Amino acid sequence: MNVRDARKISAEALEDLRRRVVAAVDSGATQVEVSRVFGVSRPAVNRWVRAYQDRGEESFRPRRRGRRAGMHRVLNEEVQTQIIEHLTDRFPDATGHPHPLWTRQAVADLVERVHGVRLTLNTVSSYLRRWELAQPERLPHATARDPRAVVRWRHCDQPMLARSAQLQDAAMYWLTWTNSREGGVLSALSSRRSTEFAVFSDPCCGQQVAEFLTRLADQSRRRLFVVIDSFEMQHGQPLRDWLDANQDRLSPFFPVTPEPELRTAAALEG
Repeated sequence: MNVRDARKISAEALEDLRRRVVAAVDSGATQVEVSRVFGVSRPAVNRWVRAYQDRGEESFRPRRRGRRAGMHRVLNEEVQTQIIEHLTDRFPDATGHPHPLWTRQAVADLVERVHGVRLTLNTVSSYLRRWELAQPERLPHATARDPRAVVRWRHCDQPMLARSAQLQDAAMYWLTWTNSREGGVLSALSSRRSTEFAVFSDPCCGQQVAEFLTRLADQSRRRLFVVIDSFEMQHGQPLRDWLDANQDRLSPFFPVTPEPELRTAAALEG
C-alpha cells in the first residue's frame, strides 16, 4: 500500500482528508480498512480519530508545524498544585472553559490560558497520572464472587447492551469512580474510548454523580446508555431521584457487583 506523506499535502487537502477518514470510521469501517482505502497509515487514522473525539471540529484544521513556544516546558511544583486546585471540586465552566466536563483538551486549554504553557495531550496524560487523576483508558471488567455472573456479563449482557445502544442510536458510557490523593475522580468512558471526568475532594455521593450525569446528558443530543460501575457511594437518594426524573434521557445499567452492601446499586436501592 502506498502511504501518503501528510507533510506534502496542502492544509485544505489535509483537512478534507481528515474529515473523510473520520467519517468513514464513524460510519462503521475499521481503521485498517480506512487506512487501506485512503492510503493513510494506521497510526495516522487512529491519531485523527482520537483527536476528533477530544477536540471535535477543531481537530480537522491542521496546526502550524514545528514546536510552539512553551510546548515542552516543565511545570514546576507550585504550578502543578495550582492546576490541581483548579480541577478539584470545579467544572470547566467555573474556570471560563465552555466544556461541561473535564477532558485532556480542557486541561491543556486551562494550563495554556492560566499559565501560558502549551502542553500536548500526551503530556497532559502524563501529568494526570502523576497527580493520580488519570482516567481509565479501557472499559473496566465487572467482578463478582460468582464467576458465572462475570462470564454472563462479559459475554452476554454487555454485548447485548452495546448492540441495543447501537440500534437505538444511543451513546454508551461506562461510569466509574477512582480514588486519588485529592479524594476521587468520577469518569465517563465512552465506547469510543474518549473520557470526560470530574475531580472531587470528598467521598463519592449521589449528588455528585447526579450533577455529573446532568452535564453529560446536557451536552449530548442522543439518549445515553450508562453502565454504572461498582463503587462505594454515599447518600444515593439524589441520584435515585435524578434517574427517575430523566428516564427519557438516560438508561442506567449495573454490572455484577462484588459487595452489594457497599456498592452503587445497593446505595440506590437503599
